[in-house]
Amino acid sequence: MRPRTALAALASALLLAAAAGCEDPAARKSTSKHLLALQHRFWREAREDLRSDKPNLGAVMAVAGMVGERTRLRIVRDYTAANKDEVLAALDAIRDAYQAQVLAKLDAGEYAVRLKPGVTVAQLRDAFDKIDVDYRKFEAMTTPQ
Repeated sequence: MRPRTALAALASALLLAAAAGCEDPAARKSTSKHLLALQHRFWREAREDLRSDKPNLGAVMAVAGMVGERTRLRIVRDYTAANKDEVLAALDAIRDAYQAQVLAKLDAGEYAVRLKPGVTVAQLRDAFDKIDVDYRKFEAMTTPQ
């Protein structure tokens, strides 16, 4: 097949797919509903990880990226439930507490995440558990019944 013919065939296929109502999988995943579900999963994994004697601190750091800005920006854009302001306020409070109480106990290097000197896993777990109480309420308010 000649390059021009291949390009025309590809363009035709894309137009037909668009006309048939096919949607972009990335666009489907880039919604507040999807990101909230992903954030809830990350949070649960971090919670479970912190129950072990040697938790994966990378999982604890991954939560920070979700509660930090990523999910919030998407909620601002397309969250349509009546409790949007309450959800944003709760997420902001969780983010601030997480940064002050959990991330403050971690040393995130270029290749590894470690506890800061003098910090124990039990102290990190206690800090997380205090925020987890509020997070569970947040999860309930953002999860469809």
